[in-house]
Amino acid sequence: RIRVATDSDKCFCASMNNKAERRVVRERQSSRHLLAEEADRAPQRRHLSRLTTEEHETAAASDNLLNTLLTTCQRSSIRAPGDGVAGVAVRVKPGPDPADVDRTTFLTPKALTAAMLRPSTHWTDAGTGRVGRLHLEILRCHALPNMDVGETWGNVTDAFVCAVYEDAVLQTPVVQDELAPHWMPWTARAFRIGVLHPASLLYLAVFDHEVGFRHSPTGRVAVNLKHFERDTE
Repeated sequence: RIRVATDSDKCFCASMNNKAERRVVRERQSSRHLLAEEADRAPQRRHLSRLTTEEHETAAASDNLLNTLLTTCQRSSIRAPGDGVAGVAVRVKPGPDPADVDRTTFLTPKALTAAMLRPSTHWTDAGTGRVGRLHLEILRCHALPNMDVGETWGNVTDAFVCAVYEDAVLQTPVVQDELAPHWMPWTARAFRIGVLHPASLLYLAVFDHEVGFRHSPTGRVAVNLKHFERDTE
């Protein structure tokens, strides 16, 4: 991937040919990291990213086994009372709202979409850039391919999304056995990323989570943020 060098790029390349300038660049980078560390130690601590793929495999295997047993033993849907149109309410994945478990364990498709579109309640900070800030919310996927064996008894793709932007790597929670996963506003689906350069690309990829094996890629996209306007949603 290539692009036309900007004036900033040219100045940076020229500075790399000068030892004194290289020392200044290193000092600036060190100062930036120190400021980031000071922000982490401040009373208002940032929510830092937790990577799904870095969880201990023993704990992940236990969680997967528990989720499989729950999926097998628990009902995946119920008849929505007094709703003759939607008819059936489905179990919310990866789980209900901890603040309102009774009313968010099962939702009709219409109510599920409405709940998904509510503002996120948990934002994770990432990236060391100071040029700007990118706000990213991952809401849902459509028509994912099944990457697992056993579709007849409900064992389908366990989806999670990985986002890569400059020096930040971010991941959503895993939604078990779902080909059209939704990430609800009470889950870790929202990210604030510091921007180093406005021309950087945002990469998004969906994976099928596996324990003990390589996570299976199901799709990806690259987003050019240069087409976005500042201070817009």
